[in-house]
Amino acid sequence: HQKRVETIRDLSHHTARDNVSCVDCHRPKTAQARRPGSAHTFRPPSPAAAEEVGGPMACNLCHHDREAITGDFLGHDPENVAWAKQHVEAWHGKDAGKEILEMGRIIQACRENEWSKLPEILAYLDSPKADQPTKVGILRLLAFYPYPYADKWPVVRRQLDSEHPWVRAAAADALRYDDSTDTTVALLNAAKDELRTVRIRAASSLVGRDLSSYSKTGQAAFAAARDEYWNSLTVWPDRWSTYYNQGIYFDRLGEPEKALEAYAKSRELRDDLIQPVINASMVYARAGDTAQAKAQLEEALRIEPDNPMANFNMALLQAEQGDLESTEKMLRTALKSDPSMAQAQYNLGVLL
Repeated sequence: HQKRVETIRDLSHHTARDNVSCVDCHRPKTAQARRPGSAHTFRPPSPAAAEEVGGPMACNLCHHDREAITGDFLGHDPENVAWAKQHVEAWHGKDAGKEILEMGRIIQACRENEWSKLPEILAYLDSPKADQPTKVGILRLLAFYPYPYADKWPVVRRQLDSEHPWVRAAAADALRYDDSTDTTVALLNAAKDELRTVRIRAASSLVGRDLSSYSKTGQAAFAAARDEYWNSLTVWPDRWSTYYNQGIYFDRLGEPEKALEAYAKSRELRDDLIQPVINASMVYARAGDTAQAKAQLEEALRIEPDNPMANFNMALLQAEQGDLESTEKMLRTALKSDPSMAQAQYNLGVLL
């Protein structure tokens, strides 16, 4: 790195007068929702990736779109990306940034629900080509995969062996959706991780599982990690998300009264947010209280009339009550807001 610092003018193709530094290219600053921040991947700029899959890119953020540093990034103009690409290819060759482009295609496939590429995505996740930010991104995006695919879980479990705690924590979190014995054993081991953030994620994924047939050592590790997890849910008593997450915790423990109490407290702090309302409706529905479930969903739809999950859940409730006309309307509204919502597509197909 020191050699690169000493030759930064040649490496960056900027003069001393430009006063560039490493972070100008490798940690470009941009803003999302009016909150400036710097990238933490330290990747070099890749105009080829920006051209194909989008996203902010250091060359254009400095030379053409400086307003993105203080305002929302809305994308680079194609001609500006082409300008940067021409220069970078002249300096570094046509293959410049091909690794970043490959990574971008994988992430884009996850974001756009191109799940026909799942084997390719999993192979990339399991390969040394994927750096830790990419692995974490893929692990989080895999939660949106809507179909059973048993081959996914061994690949995700292997990420618990990563040397990077960020990856281990993301893997532990992703494994909450697999209740197999192999995954439960892996999570119990992760509950003994040297770093608390991994232990907490493992405990979160284990909450609600019957661990009576597992080793006493594993059960003890879970109990200790669960206490740490609960403490993490009480740190910010003035935040709506604190009680929202407590509601999820109690719901998964099978304690609906405490879950509803937590969701109600969350709403006291932020009555403009829909998440606690939808979750409360699901608690009521599982308890067989259709009237309260419907009341909660009506409130959710008052807050966000086009919310896909609220419309989908209301559609299911209307179907149970035999109101097929309202069911179809709700399903179509859900799909209008989220065309990739597989559950709504399936149920609408059955209805029609």
